[in-house]
Amino acid sequence: MPKNRAWSSALRGTAVCLLLAAGVVTGTTGPALADGAPVVVEGKWAKAAPSEAKCPKGTELIGGGYHSEPAVLSNGMPADMVDMNAPSSVTRNAWVVKMHVGSARAYALCEKD
Repeated sequence: MPKNRAWSSALRGTAVCLLLAAGVVTGTTGPALADGAPVVVEGKWAKAAPSEAKCPKGTELIGGGYHSEPAVLSNGMPADMVDMNAPSSVTRNAWVVKMHVGSARAYALCEKD
């Protein structure tokens, strides 16, 4: 279960974006943790299916977010929505996202236990 943080979804997304820009992103393999620095773990791209990003052993989920490529209409307007963007109810220490029709990739923000 994630730690009780008073972060809004927007702030979590901002934190993920800042960490991505700072180069703290890792793949799905176990990252090397700097002292006290959170780690961002990315899930696999999934189309109209859940994408899950799981925190590595020794860390705890503190937030998450996603990158999406929604389906679009012929006039270029988005014709899609995010069906799920939250901590996983199935996998401990994981963030999950799902687009209704388009593609999305989940990101988990993890900190040392």
